[in-house]
Amino acid sequence: MLSGTDAAGLADANRLGELIYHELISLPEIVSTAPRYPNRELLDHLEASRMTDDFYRVIGGERHEGAIVVSQFDEPVDYSPMLSGRVANIVPVDSIDRVTAAVNAYTQTIGIYPESLKRQLRNTLPLFGAQRLTSLGYACSVAVAMPQDAIEPIRRMCKWIVDEECDPATVVPLWELARP
Repeated sequence: MLSGTDAAGLADANRLGELIYHELISLPEIVSTAPRYPNRELLDHLEASRMTDDFYRVIGGERHEGAIVVSQFDEPVDYSPMLSGRVANIVPVDSIDRVTAAVNAYTQTIGIYPESLKRQLRNTLPLFGAQRLTSLGYACSVAVAMPQDAIEPIRRMCKWIVDEECDPATVVPLWELARP
């Protein structure tokens, strides 16, 4: 989150964490439910993070319903590769260039706000592994025929053939172009 790491920026990041948590637990069950079998190790990390207020603020998670961990400095939690089951980490940064450090080949979808920032980052983030950029909040609105996980599954499920018909009156044959 490009909020800055000063007191005002951290206050904004913490407020965003609260808003996201509220929306997360308000989602209809058809969209998202609390994990049936939460990762025990991840839950242990969350509980440990609760005890380090100077480093992290944990919002929710007491009933394993999901949680938002807001870093209080510009680094993600040590256990960020384990984040799943409606547990997310908000990391405030001072510069947008710092965002690329969090992107790798496992970064499938990135929600971005505002749209102008998405246009600014769309040529850079794929170089670090990002596969899909979308408007913030629309990660679940996926077109069926779009690439997924860096492949095109719909295209791979079909046998494709191109049938071209060229009219020599409108398309000059290459052998005609080669004649002196």
